[in-house]
Amino acid sequence: MSSTEIEIEDAPSTYKSDVWQHFGFPVTRQEDGLHVPRVSRLLGRVRKVVAFFHRSTTATAVLAAKQKMLEIASHKLIMDVVTRWNSSMDMLERYLEQQAAITAALLSTEVRKNARELDTMDSADISDAEEIVNLLKPLKKATTVLSDEKSPTLSLIVPLKAMIEQSMTPDEKDSTTIANMKTAILQNLSSRFTEEQDYLLEGTALDPRFRSLPHLLPEQREEVFHRLKNKSNQLQQAVTVKQTKEAGASDGDPADAADQRDTAHRVEPEPPVTQSQKK
Repeated sequence: MSSTEIEIEDAPSTYKSDVWQHFGFPVTRQEDGLHVPRVSRLLGRVRKVVAFFHRSTTATAVLAAKQKMLEIASHKLIMDVVTRWNSSMDMLERYLEQQAAITAALLSTEVRKNARELDTMDSADISDAEEIVNLLKPLKKATTVLSDEKSPTLSLIVPLKAMIEQSMTPDEKDSTTIANMKTAILQNLSSRFTEEQDYLLEGTALDPRFRSLPHLLPEQREEVFHRLKNKSNQLQQAVTVKQTKEAGASDGDPADAADQRDTAHRVEPEPPVTQSQKK
């Protein structure tokens, strides 16, 4: 590991918790954009459809036939894990990929009679699902970067957070659903890494890939570099003091030698003789 990298294992425990929870690891629906009512209902409908195909061997066989007929990739539908937002994105993305085959299978004679209670997605739902997937892609990218790194570094966190915040910037063209999701995600991010901000910025500045700190204002960059310079000077001074002490110990200090000679010639008084010893 180079001197410009600090492994996640060296980071404060609060930092590690926030990284793993937000960038692709367990995170509750109350903390991210998926708790928005419209999104929750949409995910619920998709789960019911996916669960139906997972339970029914007949429906699965018909879906495979429709995939082949429509020349759609023969991929299985994905059921998300409620505690992992990125699995919900994967579920939606796979549903959109297989949408034509799913619709055809549900309308077939063999499947239709057992699928009457399924609430399938209309054109507005499909449009929302596509927008949700596009919105979550930067978060998925951040997750993938951290997961693929053999030694994930602190220096990645600030750039990834800046990338996500930029992608969540409100746009007047956003639908109500997307606007609400962006608001929820930005609120979630704003409360993260506040205590470790200086620590993370310094780690980022030491990484040659991000040392320009483009996401900061000029005065903020100068402040980070000033702190690093002071810490570097303090470290150099500590090393110099240590080396001086070690050199003195190896060469022998005259004052120490005199003390040692005085101790060697000092005669310790004999202890008094007790009554038992006289007998």
